[in-house]
Amino acid sequence: MTEVANKIKAELGDPTILVNNAGIGRTFSILDVPNEYLEKIFHINLISHWYTVKEFLPAMIAGKKGHIVSTASMASYTAVAGMVDYCVTKAGVMSFHEGTS
Repeated sequence: MTEVANKIKAELGDPTILVNNAGIGRTFSILDVPNEYLEKIFHINLISHWYTVKEFLPAMIAGKKGHIVSTASMASYTAVAGMVDYCVTKAGVMSFHEGTS
């Protein structure tokens, strides 16, 4: 992530708008979700938001200018049977976004 962020900064300057929009989802019961998929969905749906904010927020703070948009889901408010992993990641996105404002 740092390499890509540095390339963006070098070519375009420091962004003042960041749109965090990442997500995957499949249906699994809690007992049936493969551990590898669980790690993948958390990395893509939630942790990637953290990484991009960590890369671009310092310049926004220093420049006293910037906006972050985080795309979550209605599933962040109500858990859906068979998609608890997805819902948890999207609830995490909402919590993370509210904590960055």
